[in-house]
Amino acid sequence: MTRATKTSTGALAMVLVCMGLGCQRPTSGGELQLAPHASEMFSDNGLSINGLSLNGMTTNGMTTNGLSLGALVSYGFAQNLFDTQGFSDWFNSNTPSYSAMVVKYVVRCAVPALGSRTATINGAVYLWPGELGLAPVWSSGGAMPVAEQQLVSACLAAHANKFGLHIALSIRGRFADGTTIPTSSLEKGTYSASEGCFFGNLFDGSGVFSAWDSGFSDPAVSSPRACARESGQPGDCAPMVSTLHSCSQVCTSLGSDGWTNCSWGGKTYLGLTTYLQPPDVYHCGDFVCQFTEACASRTTGRGCKSDCGTCP
Repeated sequence: MTRATKTSTGALAMVLVCMGLGCQRPTSGGELQLAPHASEMFSDNGLSINGLSLNGMTTNGMTTNGLSLGALVSYGFAQNLFDTQGFSDWFNSNTPSYSAMVVKYVVRCAVPALGSRTATINGAVYLWPGELGLAPVWSSGGAMPVAEQQLVSACLAAHANKFGLHIALSIRGRFADGTTIPTSSLEKGTYSASEGCFFGNLFDGSGVFSAWDSGFSDPAVSSPRACARESGQPGDCAPMVSTLHSCSQVCTSLGSDGWTNCSWGGKTYLGLTTYLQPPDVYHCGDFVCQFTEACASRTTGRGCKSDCGTCP
């Protein structure tokens, strides 16, 4: 889903443990010097991984407390948002690392690859690259339509990781115009473990919701993410709300492209689906005690005895 757009200023905010690009200070030649986290982001962006073209590829790691746009919503989502005093006031009302993280993921979700947003705050220059291009109207300077709000919200939720780890994802679904996010057969083969679906609208206060996909229906399965489902239990990533259902119960299938039109609380939202690489899916019974697995309780029997033994 690589779409080109011209670089300009303007952006937003949101979701789980991954620092933003951080302060960027111009060099003597006026060029932007990327902060330490920048190299991580560019190595795992939506353009390529190890030479493979992976259109929906991205990495997660946003903290769950970023799942609230809060006061930023009141400043609107015009393209010149980053140039407003309101944006600077919002940015300074939090720690710089938190604000940068929120904007990093909003821009990553909303703006196409090759596009970016910049802002200068307190003398520091920030650069946020685009990646997935889920909000073309907003990226081109218009107000963000409801459909784009839903997709950006779903994308932010999909990037949430309560463990604060960077895990490669394939994000699938449809754009606001109804066209399917293009995903190559190579990407589908590499990212074959269907994890969960995410949907909602953070821009109008509806919140965001999760459900699990078939790859995580087995209670013996866990992963380094856990917002959709973890070891047979619904995801616990507040303020994200678990529907306590599978994607098949609340959404419409797109086949190997995931799920869309997810209904909850009397509303229907455009949703996105996450797929993982099989090595990032842990199985009780492989005799490796992963950090998401626990010893088997002597009283309840819960846990993974084969991998982690019996609790003392």
